[in-house]
Amino acid sequence: MILCVLLAALSPALKGQEARLLILPGAFPDSIAHMVKFDTDFESGSLQKVELLDAALIKTSVRDSVWHLSYNIYSQPDPINPVDTALAPSARWFYFRMTGVKDKQLYLNFFQTDPVRPMYSFDGLHFERMAAHECFVEPRRQGQAGRRQVAAKFNRDTVYMAYFVPYTMDYLQQRFADWKATGNVISLDTIGYSYRGLPMQMMTVTDPSVPDTHKKRVYIHGRTHTSETPSSWHLDGMIDAITANTPHAAAYRRQMVFYILPYSNPDGVVEGLSRSGAHGVNLEVNYDRPDSLTVVEVRAIKKTLERLTAERPLDMILNMHSQVEPVAIYWVHTAESTSMPYFRDLLLLSNLTMFQNPWFGKSDLRFSAGGASGARYVEGWIWNKSQGRTLAVTYETPYTYYQLQPDGDWVTIENLREKGRLMLNAVGDYFSLSTPNRVIVQAQKPRNVRQWEFLTPEDMPFIGEGFYEAKRNNARITYLSPILPAGHYRVYRWVPGKAVEVSPQGTNDWVFMEEFVQTREGAYKKEMRASMGAQENALLIFPVEK
Repeated sequence: MILCVLLAALSPALKGQEARLLILPGAFPDSIAHMVKFDTDFESGSLQKVELLDAALIKTSVRDSVWHLSYNIYSQPDPINPVDTALAPSARWFYFRMTGVKDKQLYLNFFQTDPVRPMYSFDGLHFERMAAHECFVEPRRQGQAGRRQVAAKFNRDTVYMAYFVPYTMDYLQQRFADWKATGNVISLDTIGYSYRGLPMQMMTVTDPSVPDTHKKRVYIHGRTHTSETPSSWHLDGMIDAITANTPHAAAYRRQMVFYILPYSNPDGVVEGLSRSGAHGVNLEVNYDRPDSLTVVEVRAIKKTLERLTAERPLDMILNMHSQVEPVAIYWVHTAESTSMPYFRDLLLLSNLTMFQNPWFGKSDLRFSAGGASGARYVEGWIWNKSQGRTLAVTYETPYTYYQLQPDGDWVTIENLREKGRLMLNAVGDYFSLSTPNRVIVQAQKPRNVRQWEFLTPEDMPFIGEGFYEAKRNNARITYLSPILPAGHYRVYRWVPGKAVEVSPQGTNDWVFMEEFVQTREGAYKKEMRASMGAQENALLIFPVEK
């Protein structure tokens, strides 16, 4: 699809120095030779229409004049939903190219979408965010979205503009090649085909030399809503961390199997849709429909999950999304909608993900009263299938900035990828898995059992199988790691707390305890004395970076 807008060229009347300002209202004559073109003739490109509002030639000096051009930009709505007819089509995503814009002052008024500071690129590969002073967001009025405008002048002739940095099918194929080149991607399988016949490609990442029998099994899928490209960059960073040629990643591959479907909705990616597939159906809420109303992509995912869970449930499902709210979140399903142990484990994963993560904190969590038990979502569908034995949760990245702080860090590809690496560490910690540079040490069974009580409460997040609580003052307990290489280490202690929506700082946290130097390879042993009521659960030990 190509949308063209013809603009006024410098006619002889306009070239005179006396012509200080000319406004061209209404229809713009075809005889004008100068042209600015809008098009979406590339993968993920999307735009409904462009209206040229006005053109003005402003004389800026004796010899120079500048065109000021004002447009209305309408993003493309998704197809009408034939299954959930009450769901209005989304038109959030836009991605278009402008040519002929060099040294012109552009005013772009966006409709049917809600960009705050969209992304631009001169080559379609390297994107930057529009500067704050170039963007205007009018406050919402009476429930209506405020006007969104970009006012900018570019020094290049061709400019791409997108809601966020695109993550295309072509780019995913490049990344598959990169990850295969590490030698650590065991397989790349097609689990089905989309409505338009595109392959749904799933990676399996693990160490094949270790039997899968006792490995933790994690399934991840992304881009159900294809406008949510930050989620792809986040998952990209996580896959980088899983497939890396490092002892840390190799240890995780020996202890876990990852099934990763980067695109649940390949049609939406290729065609530049927002929240639906090419059929108009929102895949996210299609899991409880009869076969006749279940779209082909969801049928393929359900069939795959049924195959993977034929002998035993998956241990975890991560459903990767992005959201307009400027905060990164897990959608934590409440105890009322699931169970207290399930709620506890969701809070454990959430709090573990916050460790050393400047973009995700305790106040960022959001809570759902029906997601895990609502069968229309993948979490609810797997809840019914596994009876809560699979921890399933949605994670959302923002498009704009983190923690509701516009003066703080804004979302970038770099920090999204770093968040992916941190999420992998959180998953490993959740399963109590040690690696050469991230050792988890459980509290040993006390010699004097009268001093301690072993607990596995439903309402307190903890690492591993449970923790010990001191029954008297000066109770003694030991942490022991059989082998620790020589090096300089930092030690953190897990401090359990009540499973509440926002726990106080210092509870349900890795809390710094000490640094120490291990002069030679050998055992690490730490004896602790505790006052009555204190809880000892686990230590996290990792090297101090030089």
